[in-house]
Amino acid sequence: MLGLFSASQSQSEATTGETRGRLNALGGGLGISFPASDKVALRANLLYQPSGSTYESNTAGSSFSGSICKYYLMLNALGSYNFFMNSYIMARLVGGLGVGTFLSGSSTNKYEYMGIKEENTSKIESKDVRSPDVRLLLGVEAGYPLSKGLSLFGMIQYEHGLTNIVPDVSGAPQNITIKNNSIGLTFGARQTF
Repeated sequence: MLGLFSASQSQSEATTGETRGRLNALGGGLGISFPASDKVALRANLLYQPSGSTYESNTAGSSFSGSICKYYLMLNALGSYNFFMNSYIMARLVGGLGVGTFLSGSSTNKYEYMGIKEENTSKIESKDVRSPDVRLLLGVEAGYPLSKGLSLFGMIQYEHGLTNIVPDVSGAPQNITIKNNSIGLTFGARQTF
């Protein structure tokens, strides 16, 4: 059984022309690991995970900026390979796929034109996001055993979005692509039964 806490920096990959920045966020969840051998294990994680980005666009005397934060329930199917292990530390390569269901989100927009400034926050509805969001996950994990069956671990991972999360909506521009990418740190505890 795994208990997970994650801190990530996500950035949407977009074809909309504006400059995209990173959004810092926290998440967490639980997982279960199934050892296949001394070096290989399969695991499943269920995580509450935020994704999003900041954005900025400047054109002809006007500016538009803001941030988008979306929350997903992610189910990750992962494999791990122990490439180093001794009595004090273990190191693993981790990889697999994650599938996320959109739960909620919000966007904050700031607009300025000829000295007039406006700001608004709006809720992101499920109809505004294509779900499921499929991501490729790759990471390196290090663990430290505390006592019989209990260990602490930390992992740095990269998630690459495979799904265009812009929905097919009648009348919406069809040339927009937005994918969720992130790099993050995950910390947790593992209990072996």
